[in-house]
Amino acid sequence: MAFSLQGFGAGFASQLSTNLNEQRQRQERLQDEATSIATRQRLAKQAERDQEKKVMEELTESLSLYYTPDQVKNILSEGKSGVKYALNHAQNLPVGVDASTTYTLPKTNIPSKHTYDSDNPSATNAPSVSEGVLGKGTFASRFTPIDPKAKTKATTFQARLVELDFERQNAKTQEEKDLAQKAFDSTSEAYKNFKSIETSKASKDGKTVTIDFLDETRQQSIVENSFDSVLKPYIDLYEVDPATQLKKLKTGNQAAIIQLQAQNYINLKETYLTKDSDSKALVEEGDTFFTRIKQVGQAANRDKINYVNEQRLKQTTLEATATQNNTSVASTSTTYYINNSAEPRTLQDVQTGRRDGTFNMGSVVEYVDENGTLRTALVSTVGVYP
Repeated sequence: MAFSLQGFGAGFASQLSTNLNEQRQRQERLQDEATSIATRQRLAKQAERDQEKKVMEELTESLSLYYTPDQVKNILSEGKSGVKYALNHAQNLPVGVDASTTYTLPKTNIPSKHTYDSDNPSATNAPSVSEGVLGKGTFASRFTPIDPKAKTKATTFQARLVELDFERQNAKTQEEKDLAQKAFDSTSEAYKNFKSIETSKASKDGKTVTIDFLDETRQQSIVENSFDSVLKPYIDLYEVDPATQLKKLKTGNQAAIIQLQAQNYINLKETYLTKDSDSKALVEEGDTFFTRIKQVGQAANRDKINYVNEQRLKQTTLEATATQNNTSVASTSTTYYINNSAEPRTLQDVQTGRRDGTFNMGSVVEYVDENGTLRTALVSTVGVYP
């Protein structure tokens, strides 16, 4: 079969040209698609970066409601998770507690809602700060600014001190107690400095301002925490209501409780009223807590006086009844021991008599002090309360 070499060559060249054009067009389409995909990806990443930047700007702006500029800078260095924790912490603090102040307070082994601690596992219990919530409404409508007045900072110091006081009173190991005590001392010093600054400001303004150490609720909390710590070793003195968990004094232990009340006063006095090397006490005279602590000691003295009078009357009644019935008072029933002026009893004699069983538990014993003054002491399972 004959064929034209020239025609074949022309046809081949034409087909090759068509193939090359299709291939080029196909490559151009692929290139356009790749360019389009890259553009979309670039735009998507840019949009993501813009959104992330917007969220961080909003988070940063939110932080400024609660923290100082330096604190905000430090928090931002912790990354987005750190920022979210800081907001969680600030927004879930008790009413009146200042987040900025909690940022500066020392932390201990026990998680606290009154200290900023990004390692605090209790932070997971707080409501999370979501970007969706941050994106709704105006900025002003999303947050309630914390009152920057001194009272807010004072409240923060007070809340933390109550918490630390409870922590150190209930520490299970010496290490835990030392750490809580160190944090308590540091926070106390910071609060004293704060009080000093605020008082100076008030004086410059010509105002008379009393900055109380604690509000009445926290005063009562510290007093009760302190007493619980004193009472803790003496579990035989009381019973606990299983329903309310309230402690009820067992009969015959009133003398012991009066002594523990007095010991509680001594502990509170040493902690809050004793002056340091700079002649400053944590609680100064004029503070309501100063008066509250004094009242603890006064209550113990008043209870002792009433108890002494009751036991004296009880003993007198026993002896009168025995005389009337021509009987004697059993030694185990004696509630009040009169001092023998011919052989005066000392406080050491009372302490020895308690140990060897000479005096009944819960009784009152007269003795003469080193000045020759007749005094009375309560004898109980706790010890001798002069």
